[in-house]
Amino acid sequence: MKKMIGIFLVMVFFLTTGLRAEEPAWLFPVKQNGKYGYIDQTGKVVVSPRLEVGLALTEGRAAIKQDGKWGYLDQTGQIAIKPQFEGSTKFSEGRAVIISNQKRGYIDLAGKIVIEPQFEDAAPFIEGFAAVQSFENHKYGFIDKNGKALVTPQYDRVGYFSGGLVPVKLNDKYGYFDQTGKMAIPANYYDAEDFSDGLAIVKTKLADKVLMGIPYGASYAVIDRTGKIIYERRPLADFSEGLAPIMVEDHIGYIDKSGSLVFPVNAKDAGAFSEGMDKIRVDDQSGKRWGFIDKTGKVVIAAQFDEAGDFTEGLAYIRVKDKFGFVDRSGQVVISPTYDDASNFSHGLAQVCLGKFPDWKCGYIDKTGKPVWEPSK
Repeated sequence: MKKMIGIFLVMVFFLTTGLRAEEPAWLFPVKQNGKYGYIDQTGKVVVSPRLEVGLALTEGRAAIKQDGKWGYLDQTGQIAIKPQFEGSTKFSEGRAVIISNQKRGYIDLAGKIVIEPQFEDAAPFIEGFAAVQSFENHKYGFIDKNGKALVTPQYDRVGYFSGGLVPVKLNDKYGYFDQTGKMAIPANYYDAEDFSDGLAIVKTKLADKVLMGIPYGASYAVIDRTGKIIYERRPLADFSEGLAPIMVEDHIGYIDKSGSLVFPVNAKDAGAFSEGMDKIRVDDQSGKRWGFIDKTGKVVIAAQFDEAGDFTEGLAYIRVKDKFGFVDRSGQVVISPTYDDASNFSHGLAQVCLGKFPDWKCGYIDKTGKPVWEPSK
């Protein structure tokens, strides 16, 4: 299962804190001299770098660690929830996981404990429900936002709700139950992934051969929300924007949600559509290069990059040799490849880094490539 709930780890990303009266549209975490703070979209410091650690801003709250305790800031950088917990996560659907006395529970946006710490593991709320793990039998169940059990802890592994269904493992087989707790798709599979775009990938047969120590021979299928098989092979990526890439002999093709082949593409690998574009890999004598197609299968950006990301906010990162830059939808390189790492644009800025992890320095650029925060660490 691709998106399993695992043992709860307090994800250490970037932080947020600030002392400004006006409310910025968004806050971006930065690190300087080993401490974290926040800037706005213009690069103006909203929170001076002085915090230990924290999480990204979501739902108007950012988890921070200060003096060994976790709390939350609001979008203006003011303390919204006093640091008091052993650990905390990002907010999702108005709830966040906190740790107290090594037990997990949930708080609301005001910091009120709405579900008492009692779980060994706890996941974010999605579509109104969250997976929780019992200390007693170490199994997973699901609760609603008030802590009422949808299903009691009985599953070995679980995924996340998507479109009203969630994959679960029971007695070595996988199936899906719905938001009433009823098993909607029987547990007949050897693995099952979360639904994406109304469809899910399941394993219908275990590997029965081994080649050089690697098992192979497993069979997969794509099912719809009723459990009906619409395609009897595993796509190269999840369905997105109604399409998914598959292998057709020695090239790529795309199927629609009925399982019908829509168009072939002369490529060897592909991703998932984002903003109407998908990255494809072409292998030839010059090597393996990435480009982009549109939803008709037309190549709109020729394969020329050593790596490519998804389009977000109209731009996609690309790698040429060892350096990252960005292209627009026409294929024009709008930000020259000069960075050692780059991430997608979000709220108008992209994080870029220089050096090698974990010693690299990171900062932010806007869509013109102008640095709004010079790389630091």
